[in-house]
Amino acid sequence: MLSALQRENIGALFDVFDHSGLGRIEWADMERIALTVIARLGMTAEDPKCVLYLQAYRRWWAQLQHDAGHGDIGWVDRPSFISAFEKGMMAEPGYLDRVLSVGLTAFDAADTDGDEVLDEEELVTLYVASGLPKEGAIALFQQIDTDGDGKISRQEWLAASRETYVGDDPAGVGASTLAQNWLAQT
Repeated sequence: MLSALQRENIGALFDVFDHSGLGRIEWADMERIALTVIARLGMTAEDPKCVLYLQAYRRWWAQLQHDAGHGDIGWVDRPSFISAFEKGMMAEPGYLDRVLSVGLTAFDAADTDGDEVLDEEELVTLYVASGLPKEGAIALFQQIDTDGDGKISRQEWLAASRETYVGDDPAGVGASTLAQNWLAQT
């Protein structure tokens, strides 16, 4: 069973995608965020990194619909979204890794200079394009950059992302990422 913090973070992720505020997300909501991120990064949907990014989102969407038990109705509501995560994380080996692979493709797309780390500008661009105000994106950068070198490595990104979904310590890096830094700013 998910903890209250995990449910809060997963619910916050749902809220990121629910731009319309209708209490449900559709593929178009997820695609809109992905295409906005791609455009703000100065790329096109045909860029190889962006193709991988969109493919990862599509796979995740198919998995969410399946796990939510909605079949092909075309949308997932907040309770079903949280339940799908819980079902997947508790019952399916590798589920979290599949979810994290979407984040890793976002990392790769945001790494516009190809140095395999995200500097503050790259991360802020990624999060602002996803709907977070700049101040919240800067706060996230500072939280995720655990070694204080002014860059976020793939390992720091993955650790913070993983902790967002499985962390139970509100002070842990990533565990309060969405709830404190995202929703508090929106």
